[in-house]
Amino acid sequence: DNAWEMLLTALHMAWRVREVRRPDGKETMIKLGMSSGRICAGVIGMAAPRYSIFGDTVNTASRMASLARPCTGGQLTLHLSPSTAQQLTDSDRSALAAAALSVGPRGEGMEVKGKGW
Repeated sequence: DNAWEMLLTALHMAWRVREVRRPDGKETMIKLGMSSGRICAGVIGMAAPRYSIFGDTVNTASRMASLARPCTGGQLTLHLSPSTAQQLTDSDRSALAAAALSVGPRGEGMEVKGKGW
C-alpha cells in the first residue's frame, strides 16, 4: 500500500532528523506533508536537465508541509491530506497505535489554498 509505505518513510525521516543539530547546537526541525494522487514526472530542460515531479498532488503535499506543525522535542507530526488519510487501512492504523501514534483530525479549522477544505 503506497500510503502506508509513504507514511513509514516520512516517520523515519522525522525520527532521523532529530539526530542532526544545527551549527549553533539547536535541534533541527522538519515539517512534513503528504498527499496521494496522480503526478506527472519527467526530465525538464536541455542545457541543465532536471528530473521533476509536478501536478496537483505535489502542490497539495507542499501545502500540507507548509501547514504542518514542526517535529520538535521528540514529537513526530505529519500533516496528511484527506486522500492519504483515507488510504490508510484499519491494520495500518492499528500498527500506528501499537507504536503510540495515531491519525486523526487536528481539531481546528484550517484553510488550504485552492482546496476549499
